[in-house]
Amino acid sequence: MSAVSAGELWAAVGRVEHERLDFKARVPKGLSDTFAAMAMTSGGIVVIGIDDERQVVGAPLDQDVYDGVMTAGHDVEVSVRTHELLVDGIPVVLIEVPAVAGRLVTTPNGRVLRRVGSSNQPLRGDALARFVRAITLHPREDDPVPDVTAVDVDLDALNELLSAQKRPRATRRTALKSMADLGLAVQRDGSLVPTVAGVVLATTVPDAHIRGARVQFVERQDAASRTGASKSRRTLSAPLPRLVDDLVALIEASGQRHEAVVGLRREVVPAYPREVLREALLNALAHRDYQLSGGTVDVTLFTDRLEVRSPGGLAGHVTLDNLRNEHFSRNGRLMGALKSLDLVDEFGEGVDRMYEGMAGRLLPEPAWMATDASVTVVLRSESPVSIDDQVWLSMLSATPMTADERRVLVQARHEGRVTRRSVRALLGSDVDVSALLRGMFYKALLVQVGERGGTYYELSREVVARVGSYGIAAQARRREQLLELVRTRGRLSVADAAVELRIPKEVVRGLLADLTSEGLVQAVGNTRARVYTPVEGPASARPGKRRGV
Repeated sequence: MSAVSAGELWAAVGRVEHERLDFKARVPKGLSDTFAAMAMTSGGIVVIGIDDERQVVGAPLDQDVYDGVMTAGHDVEVSVRTHELLVDGIPVVLIEVPAVAGRLVTTPNGRVLRRVGSSNQPLRGDALARFVRAITLHPREDDPVPDVTAVDVDLDALNELLSAQKRPRATRRTALKSMADLGLAVQRDGSLVPTVAGVVLATTVPDAHIRGARVQFVERQDAASRTGASKSRRTLSAPLPRLVDDLVALIEASGQRHEAVVGLRREVVPAYPREVLREALLNALAHRDYQLSGGTVDVTLFTDRLEVRSPGGLAGHVTLDNLRNEHFSRNGRLMGALKSLDLVDEFGEGVDRMYEGMAGRLLPEPAWMATDASVTVVLRSESPVSIDDQVWLSMLSATPMTADERRVLVQARHEGRVTRRSVRALLGSDVDVSALLRGMFYKALLVQVGERGGTYYELSREVVARVGSYGIAAQARRREQLLELVRTRGRLSVADAAVELRIPKEVVRGLLADLTSEGLVQAVGNTRARVYTPVEGPASARPGKRRGV
């Protein structure tokens, strides 16, 4: 709870009510009307606990006040936020009301209100019809932006758009005409003027003309606080396609980077899949609500996650529950331009690609949060497997797999094999291990070796051919180390070998079983007392054979 003096409060918000400020002594019955009117104008603040004479009469944020505020917000489907403030030691409640665009907010009895000065005025007749048409049919992206001239156009960005649509290149002299051909400029007072979409896509510094058409990037020092100390801050503004490239480069340079073996090379790998980063940023920039001209896209990098916040609520009929199945373009012209550049998919597949990209590296699914004022996606970087394994798995992304199947593949990669028991130890007793392994066999991810109690599974030849496996090489080295250990000591138990080589007992048993079947070692004794001794004589004369598939 923050504390201020009355003088500080008046200096911050003023004493005169207006479109964005209202004082109430207590929670009134008609609070929902004020919420609806502010939401349909430009948002605002309602202060509970200050009367008409500007006396601080107080209103603690107790259960009755909170329930009254939340009920009023629910009645008009506006997500409000409450804060308790001490003014000269007296508690008052500040309520943030967001502006709502793209849909109508009506009072419980169906009226559409707008804030006019300090009052809530209903719209009627033609005024109501015009307002409804403006808010539901006219996209902000088509509004002209005054005072933008050909000098402000980024010719490289414009010509990239023209080339994508197989149109002639533009010069400085023909730039506005070419933008008009793309639907990115309109006639106004006899001259061509770029629209909001045109400014965002093809001017050198968009936020010089549209307040908020930029990205605020902050790198935080820890994983917990959004308000703690920051390591770095940057403000970026550029034509949208270039802005996405600049942001991806900045995030990858600022965040954690790892080294991993990719094929025969060791490369630096970023914490987040690049295709997921691009989709998250494109979604935020392409679907943001440009009615909220002061709002910026905010990108915050923590040590364990990345948050991308976009101004404006979810567009159209899209909700948090259906965003993977439904699509709605708030900025259709902007999306069309990005689609022509092959940067987005018009049918909403970008969100699916984000989920698939994160799953491909066994990273947590993207998490979404939405209010009437913003949409935020959170990407987390923790994974149960190493960055090497993540990169290895990502090269198998063309094969549909569950998270459990990916974890089993990683275990097979490291250990050279898996058994029902090792998979159960990895995934827990709730998983149907037999069905899981059977499914991976039918997908040609694993092959079965042996029968009954001696059955184990190895990576299939198809998987090894596609992405290789240092696990197979590592297993060969372990096999040679184990054979040398048996020959050196003369007698070796499974437990002693597991300690010496620092590998699981089940892996030791499997390797010793292979060496025994190939006639390189022999088992002496039964069950727990069993030890393994070397077999003398040439390998060609030794009995035994490799178990078949």
